[in-house]
Amino acid sequence: ALTSVYFGDSEYTLNPTLLTWSQHELGAVAWGGNLASVTSVEEDNFVQSLLGPDEVWLGGEKAGGSCTFYWSDLTTWVYDAFETGEPSGSGNCLLKGSTGMWLDAQCSDKYFGI
Repeated sequence: ALTSVYFGDSEYTLNPTLLTWSQHELGAVAWGGNLASVTSVEEDNFVQSLLGPDEVWLGGEKAGGSCTFYWSDLTTWVYDAFETGEPSGSGNCLLKGSTGMWLDAQCSDKYFGI
């Protein structure tokens, strides 16, 4: 069984199954949520503390053909932690990489989800 933890009013569940961004988002919606939207350095550090060196999908994606990310739960985008040179245009979905920094990745790639 998956275990949930809380940061403020938000509930987080790490799904350690390798799935595409859409598969994780659909699973999260079925559980009554979305992939995580991260709105502060404190929240980003909290998410990192759950992961260790694992790479994980976050709830950001680019709006059809644009270079602008938005959160799937429609939370206002007020914070980001992109790696230098990112987003590079290599994908339309938001990945928290093994260093803890963010990058864009192909939505069809398979990673854990949170």
